[in-house]
Amino acid sequence: MVFLGRILKIRGNKGEVVVKPSPVGDIFTFRKKKNILLKSEKYQSKQKIEYVRDMKGKFVLKFSNINTINQAMKLIGYSVFGVGESEEKGSPLIDYYVKDIHQELWGKVKDIKEYGLNRVLEVENHGEIVYIPLGKGIVHEIRDDEKLIVIDPPEGLQSLNR
Repeated sequence: MVFLGRILKIRGNKGEVVVKPSPVGDIFTFRKKKNILLKSEKYQSKQKIEYVRDMKGKFVLKFSNINTINQAMKLIGYSVFGVGESEEKGSPLIDYYVKDIHQELWGKVKDIKEYGLNRVLEVENHGEIVYIPLGKGIVHEIRDDEKLIVIDPPEGLQSLNR
């Protein structure tokens, strides 16, 4: 079980909540986690994430069975933990294509490596592997409908591993 963040407040009228992430609670972790555990001092509840959106360093989460303001208000102050690691072995970003902001194809995501708190995309293009850090400064956009990750890489990243 991994601590991902704390619910700060509600957002909107559809049961959405705003979460302040922990150092390991980045957008990619929330996207990967489908099953989570919400815990307060007295209560705990298993939830499924319907969707997650980035909001200026915090995240807006919508849970499958939380649909009203009143339900969401009861969750303020709860801690959010990732659970169900055995169910979530496949990453939703595997087999996504990676292009830079100039539309140059970098390859296809083969794996996501984790080094402590850092995550790195392992991208293959014509047999060559390039490692791309998953971070706000590099990952510009993720388009799930196109299975595409758009990056804004620093100069020299593509040749770094050669």
